[in-house]
Amino acid sequence: MISDSKGCNNIMNTRVLIFLSISALFHSAALADSVMLFSESEAEKLTYDEVSFDSIAPGINAVKMRGTSSSSNKINGPIVKLHQPKLDSSKGSNHISVETPTPLHIQFIANNANIDMESLEVEARKGIFSKSLTKKVLPYFVNHSINIEQLNIPSGNFLISILINDVEGNKTIATYRLSVK
Repeated sequence: MISDSKGCNNIMNTRVLIFLSISALFHSAALADSVMLFSESEAEKLTYDEVSFDSIAPGINAVKMRGTSSSSNKINGPIVKLHQPKLDSSKGSNHISVETPTPLHIQFIANNANIDMESLEVEARKGIFSKSLTKKVLPYFVNHSINIEQLNIPSGNFLISILINDVEGNKTIATYRLSVK
């Protein structure tokens, strides 16, 4: 049997090109799941110093529900469930301590009515200054969840609010204190 070295080289080159293409695709997908939440200059405007953060933020309720129920104890709006990063209960019910990058997984659960997917708003705020983060997370809002593999956040102490409504107008606002090292 006579082998054609030129034909073998072509097959080998094709296999290498396929392997490199597949590797590049996986690498691109990994990079696509890396999101910068806001810039360093925006972080400077949004971050709280330690004293202000510790004194102002504990008064913030982790989750506020608003709706049409006559019972003040009943939760009407969608349920906001933070899976990742985990809450740091040693610093309060709404405190998150992370190193960057961190995964982000938030699930929205319909309660009394279907979720109004168009109503999602995410923002970082400090005093009168706020920065909408909705456009950053919207591409990752699928099947009533936000899933980001690598969320990059500049160092600092931030207040992050998530607002979502159901189709009957019941509103949930979840506010978290976020410390990034």
